[in-house]
Amino acid sequence: HYTLTVKTNYEFNGEICCQVTNISKDVICDVVVPEYVTVGTDEKVNLPIRSIGENAFETAKINSVTLPETIREIKERAFLNCTNVKTINVNGKLMATKKVQRFDENGNPLTDDNGDYVYADEIIKENLTTSGNTVNTTIEKEAFKGCISL
Repeated sequence: HYTLTVKTNYEFNGEICCQVTNISKDVICDVVVPEYVTVGTDEKVNLPIRSIGENAFETAKINSVTLPETIREIKERAFLNCTNVKTINVNGKLMATKKVQRFDENGNPLTDDNGDYVYADEIIKENLTTSGNTVNTTIEKEAFKGCISL
């Protein structure tokens, strides 16, 4: 079993909603983030989960992640060094990565210490679709850095 920590008074585009801020790091598992979190004692309210926070899943030993259609942002380094994660799904749609060559500020190809060109995995945002519609999900830099199994 795993535990998700959720910030319930998160504001996204003027809407009060929730942000996933942490997950227990010591359990190897598949993670399913719910669409809503119920808050309140007397009057219960369902708040949508709109965000995965910075470093929320950093170094977690997760095999796969399923995110709900309600997600609208994935913050910097959200999945940093999640080396076991093989798949990330957004409402049933598999996110894909592609190799992209890196260049310096002058447009010259970057090379490593051995003189080989530097490439990096980049999420193919065109694959972020739900029910045939493009999801307006912002993916910040290095959100999936170090996810070597994707």
